[in-house]
Amino acid sequence: MNNDNDQQRKHRSIKSSQDVDIYRPRQIVSSTYPEETQYHQLIHRTLNEIKTLTPAKQAAVGGVSGIATGFLFAKASKAAAFAIAVQRRVHDSRTITQTTTTTNQDEDIEEINNIQGGTSSVLQQLRAFAYENVSLASSFIGGFLLVDLVMTKKLSHFDEWKSVVLLSGKDLSRKHSIDEYIVDLMNMINQHSDYYTSSSCSGRTIVFATTPTASKSDCQWLYVTHGEANVDEIWTCIEASASKSHLITFKYEPFIVHIICRNIECAKQLLNLVLECGYRNSGLVLSKQGKITLGVRSTHGLEVPIVINGELCVDKSYIVKLVTIANEKMCTNFQRIDRFKESIEKKICHNDLVS
Repeated sequence: MNNDNDQQRKHRSIKSSQDVDIYRPRQIVSSTYPEETQYHQLIHRTLNEIKTLTPAKQAAVGGVSGIATGFLFAKASKAAAFAIAVQRRVHDSRTITQTTTTTNQDEDIEEINNIQGGTSSVLQQLRAFAYENVSLASSFIGGFLLVDLVMTKKLSHFDEWKSVVLLSGKDLSRKHSIDEYIVDLMNMINQHSDYYTSSSCSGRTIVFATTPTASKSDCQWLYVTHGEANVDEIWTCIEASASKSHLITFKYEPFIVHIICRNIECAKQLLNLVLECGYRNSGLVLSKQGKITLGVRSTHGLEVPIVINGELCVDKSYIVKLVTIANEKMCTNFQRIDRFKESIEKKICHNDLVS
């Protein structure tokens, strides 16, 4: 009887120990991945080969690699900024996920520490290599900083110009504001990371008086509209000012906008697009400060003198014909603006969102 009880207690003890083995947390064993070993070996071979070079060759290698690294770093800045924005956007969802996976993360801490330890070892080796090869390290840092300085200077100038213009909320045209018909188009361009507008006009019909010595900015506007012109209003203002004006001119001007571009590649891309939309008089202007301005212009304007030396040279029927032609041109102008807006949205803004 006593022997049976002893065997039962022994059986329960063995079973209990087996249960403990079954439910025992897994042991983390530090291991080196094959990929990590190959990576370390490649680094060692590369560094050893560089050590055998002369100081002049080391400086050349360091300078070229520094320039290449700086260029790639500058190009990757936009993608990095986008990644940071995405991380912030999903922060809440990640926080919730972390609360449900705390146990698994605790089990992997030792393995992560092992990997980080391997990484720190590589960094220590690179640091020691830099101390031993001052020529290489100095030229690498110099090349990296040179590219970073040039790229940052270009980017900061454009971004600074753009922020000043957009924060002011003013257009550099005579009206100092954006015409209603092109507000959406201007906003679309200004929201793009590589462009912004400095001045614009949706198109206008004007009657203005000038003197022989007056400049363009000193002329007196007698009538102006950014839509359909009115014959009676134009004729009234001409009659009232004819006798006391040296020269009065009737003029129709189509859509025009000046767009500042981040770099020459962006400017060429947009120039090709506006030429396809029919703005054949468009072109680029480069300032001494490095500002690249694309002037979007067309050639279907109209300008006719009405009063010369105080004498009215035409009658009202002639003004009626001029106004009719100007209104037809304005209608064509708006249709072209609509096509331009569609092209900007499809070929410029869409590509910016995708990239």
